[in-house]
Amino acid sequence: MTTASKAAWMLAAALGVCMTASNASATNILANAGFETGALSPWFEGGLGAHWTVDDDDAHSGTYSARDVGNYSINQTFGAVAGTDINEISFWMRHPFHANAPTAYTFSYSDSTSAQFLVFSTSSDWQFFDVTAQLDTAKSLVGFNIFGFSGTTGPIELTRVDDVVIDADVGGVPEPATWALMIAGFGLAGSALRRRVAATA
Repeated sequence: MTTASKAAWMLAAALGVCMTASNASATNILANAGFETGALSPWFEGGLGAHWTVDDDDAHSGTYSARDVGNYSINQTFGAVAGTDINEISFWMRHPFHANAPTAYTFSYSDSTSAQFLVFSTSSDWQFFDVTAQLDTAKSLVGFNIFGFSGTTGPIELTRVDDVVIDADVGGVPEPATWALMIAGFGLAGSALRRRVAATA
């Protein structure tokens, strides 16, 4: 294989990998999704008051989780994402003092509509909830929230949330290895072109 054809092959391979990466790069569109900054932001509370906090007393993974006492929401908004581009919406939740308690969550769409649903814990341990099936894929999602629970008697109405995921296919950035392959291809192509020009002269 000549230097010129090798350069062309490397360049084509790099561009192909780059195009594939930019067309199907899945990522969690939520910021601070596991609360590992130790703070709530950019999540915010709906309504008045400061009922949600972040602490290191109990976490599903990492060091921190968000906690709430009572029926208050934690929210995050973001740029519109087409429902058809979303692969998964999920979160981990725990009601430490209740084996069976509800948690509401809400999808907010770009057409100013929203839809709210309930899930119920079945133990007092951390539980995983995949709520993707409730998403209206004909719309674009712009926000998500989760409520703490209230309305039961007895122990403290504590809700913990961690590892929230909205996994979506968004335009990606080439990996470092892809950039290296592209640069090498451009270098070889330039070198071959210089040789050809010199030989012609």
